Amino acid sequence: MESQSSVRCSFYKKEQNLIHKNLEIYNILTNKNNCLRFLNDKSLLLNANCENSHNQQYKDKLKNNQKISSNKVFYLLLRLYQCITSQRLREKISVIQPFYPFHKFKVMWDVLNLIANVYFFIFIPLKITYNLKMHQNQYSIIFSLILATDIFINFNTSYYSKGLLITDRTQICYKYFKKRFFLDLIAIIPLFTTDEFRIAPYSEDQLDNQNISESQSIFYLLFFIRLPFLSDLKKRLEQKLFFQRKMMYIISLTDLLTTVLFLAHIFTCIQVKIALVRQGEGDPNTWINQLFPGITNIYKQYLYAYYFVTMTMTTVGYGDVHPYNDLEYFTTICMMYVSSGIFAYTVGQIINKQGNNK
Repeated sequence: MESQSSVRCSFYKKEQNLIHKNLEIYNILTNKNNCLRFLNDKSLLLNANCENSHNQQYKDKLKNNQKISSNKVFYLLLRLYQCITSQRLREKISVIQPFYPFHKFKVMWDVLNLIANVYFFIFIPLKITYNLKMHQNQYSIIFSLILATDIFINFNTSYYSKGLLITDRTQICYKYFKKRFFLDLIAIIPLFTTDEFRIAPYSEDQLDNQNISESQSIFYLLFFIRLPFLSDLKKRLEQKLFFQRKMMYIISLTDLLTTVLFLAHIFTCIQVKIALVRQGEGDPNTWINQLFPGITNIYKQYLYAYYFVTMTMTTVGYGDVHPYNDLEYFTTICMMYVSSGIFAYTVGQIINKQGNNK
């Protein structure tokens, strides 16, 4: 009996152990499923975070692209600067030798540059005065291109500093940038940014059909910032051509004559412009309407105005042509003061030059 009871006890223990093992296995399996579920949940969160970060990166990249497109001009200029300052391009440019200041080509180029400047100094007041429609004239195109090309030539022209010839292109560019580059650039902008700046034959009958705004008139006057440069260019030509003493006297007198003629031209255009503006406003009290009524020929208008200005500047003043309104009186007074000062200054300069040459 005892043996049977012991066998039963051992059997029950084995079954209990087996049941415990099965329970442990079940618990392990259920725990693994939970772990897998947990891992799957975390992976979903990770995927969601990755997707959000990817979307954020895409948005940031899109914003950067928009910034780049909005600043396209800046990046183009930056790229242009990189190309200009690249070593390969600098090596190619260094092969080109700078022009010497007294080289024949540079002297001839300065003469062409002087002619181009004088041409526009004479013509721009006429355009502003008579509202001329300008088109299809090869002279203005050629002279505009000469002035534009002069900027590039100045970047490649050596100069003297304290008796030494400077041929280093970096110093040449720095000197030109510092002194004249921006003035030259601003002065030629009207020549290339307006379609009307082309010369046509003068129209005698259709002045009212040619319109120009006051802003455009001021825009054209930007060219006159080159007026001091014209005097410097003339002095450089005098140094390069080495005129004799007698020729220097003739040149001084020619300077006086051209200065007087240029001032007379400017004041003539001012007087005609004032009369035409008042006439357009319906005011008949102008010197053109009072003395020369019904004249629409611009050649005659300019000739009569030039006569009026010459009589005033030389203080002869016969009185046959005189101002009729307040603005004309004011302009005439300014004309007399300016012409008197110019005469005195120019004659004094000629006397000083003669004294220094003795």
